[in-house]
Amino acid sequence: MGSGWQGSHDLIATQADGMPIHPQVLSRDSGRSSKAHDLPQIRFHDVRHSYATAALADGIPVKVLWERLGHAEIGATLRADAHALEGDDHKAAELSAAFSHGKV
Repeated sequence: MGSGWQGSHDLIATQADGMPIHPQVLSRDSGRSSKAHDLPQIRFHDVRHSYATAALADGIPVKVLWERLGHAEIGATLRADAHALEGDDHKAAELSAAFSHGKV
């Protein structure tokens, strides 16, 4: 683009000149592409939740995830994605039992 490049926004996807893509345009184009290729249509917000769920399930600390997602309060991260932590109580009990029996 030479002097026409306006990309100083540190974005993953941009318009051809580097300017941000409006979220509605990105969603519309993604939906069209999914439909054209006979793929399920998934909202970008759902992808965000999927990432958060997978990150929590893989042990990423909630504080780190909260910072990455950019929620104003950590409670928003917990409310939206805490279901990924449901098995943690069982894991904690198993670790405690293993520790008390000298297996850790």
